[in-house]
Amino acid sequence: MAYTKEEEKVRLEATDYEKKVTLETKVADDSKAEVTAKTNVVAIARVDSEGDGDGEGPENCNNPDCCSSYPGYFWDISGSVQKGRCVKDKREETQALCFGSCGVSVDTVYQRVLALANKEQRGYITPQEFNLFANQIQIDILEQYFYDINQWSRQHGNDTEYSDMLSVITEKLGCLNVLLPNESVEDGILCVEDEIYKLGSVFVSDSQVEIEEVNHNEYRTMQLSPLTRPTLSRPVYVNRINGLSIYPNTISSVDVSYIKKPIKAEWAYVVVNDKALYNDNISVNFELHASEESELVYKILMLSGIALKKPDLTQVAAGVEGSKEQQEKI
Repeated sequence: MAYTKEEEKVRLEATDYEKKVTLETKVADDSKAEVTAKTNVVAIARVDSEGDGDGEGPENCNNPDCCSSYPGYFWDISGSVQKGRCVKDKREETQALCFGSCGVSVDTVYQRVLALANKEQRGYITPQEFNLFANQIQIDILEQYFYDINQWSRQHGNDTEYSDMLSVITEKLGCLNVLLPNESVEDGILCVEDEIYKLGSVFVSDSQVEIEEVNHNEYRTMQLSPLTRPTLSRPVYVNRINGLSIYPNTISSVDVSYIKKPIKAEWAYVVVNDKALYNDNISVNFELHASEESELVYKILMLSGIALKKPDLTQVAAGVEGSKEQQEKI
């Protein structure tokens, strides 16, 4: 059917208006559906937050079953608490780690090391040498944390949010902090993980009572009197070669926190045209805090200079490292 120009213009305008009305209707329907969905989510959240269905909250629980229905809470029967109460597990708050700040690219560190080593023809460090030095330095940096904590604990801190050194070191250690819940204890023995570098706290899983560490002689002395013998409210453990001896031996499971050994970093490569090309698929990054990238570079350079008998390389790295340490002391 043929239309005049005026008729065609009117027809197109009508079509456009119809499309606009349809689109606005769809948007309105979608908005309504979104509001309905959000309302449902809030309603569900309110139901879930009640846990045991009484709507009173964990602080009003009067039995362990009610308390266990709330994530992050436990039934406390330790110390002066006679009948028990439902309290928040504060250890979970101390486990708040900034995972986004953990990890250092092994390729970035290696490229920076090569760039500084090759400047003014100071030498080349092979991937094998780099991997060897890198893992030694990673352990050295980790060990330095514990020394720094000991030193800074003797000094007055400050209230500045981002410059308190103890808080900074604690955040860095958080990258390697591990909490293992409900570890099984068999015949009073807890087999410790091979990856443990420094053992932290040990808690009874059920009551969350902290287990005190004692040495063998202290434990023998405690056994001499019924008043000092370990009990469920005063448990102890002895760190032995085959694991942790937990007393009393009726404890069946514990929660363990520790600082783990960092995974060995490796700059993996494939050989193409007699050149080593970085292989990201099988390489392993450093597990240290992201702020340790420069520290890794300078310390690897220093160790490389000593091992390869290149004192000028050691001097360059030592100069940069010395300036950094001086700034920290100031």
